[in-house]
Amino acid sequence: MRNLSFFLLTALGLLSGCGVGGALSQASVSEGCAGSTLPCATAADFNAPVAVGASVTLSIDLALQGGGQPPLGLVSSDEGVFTVKERTLTGVGPGFATLLLVSDQSVVLDFVAVYAQQASDLAVSRLAEEGADLGEVSGGMGVLVGGTVSLAVSALSSTQPLAGAPPLTWSVADPSIVSILDQGIAGRETLAGRAPGMTTVTVSALGLQRSFAVEVTP
Repeated sequence: MRNLSFFLLTALGLLSGCGVGGALSQASVSEGCAGSTLPCATAADFNAPVAVGASVTLSIDLALQGGGQPPLGLVSSDEGVFTVKERTLTGVGPGFATLLLVSDQSVVLDFVAVYAQQASDLAVSRLAEEGADLGEVSGGMGVLVGGTVSLAVSALSSTQPLAGAPPLTWSVADPSIVSILDQGIAGRETLAGRAPGMTTVTVSALGLQRSFAVEVTP
């Protein structure tokens, strides 16, 4: 643990921003999506602050100088800011902490700074089939009966998009017109048109809400 403590102090003293490149240039950390090969359904990458209450599935790319790749563990320097379990990082409270990439003998291989920030708003975006962001749903949207639209929800601060997929709760004013189907991917849902008409869809997360109108046509 001596090496871990030494590098922890070094990390807290030297890092001043959040980045995907490790400070020791031995690894890069990016945001991945569990259970999907498509891009993440978030408006920000891991370069952005993590939303408090949201989770990020991390993709780690080690580029160690020398032979062999040791077993890799992830450690939070302050679990009051974020926790990490296997490859999932979850924002706990506003602040700054360091994500340490360690070997099975607690030797620090690399580290990156992580900020957690409270969300102030939610954004709902449409996604193409391949996962590309088609833009935010503002006032409303349309869908055909039997048609589907893939939606992504991301958290925002007052100044920028935040990283991480928040736990979502969906509600539909008239479920006979529209259904919300779980894609099994954090931050993504599918909206399906069931019958002609107008209704309102509301998504809630992190103590925030976002509503939009949906018109279903034959």
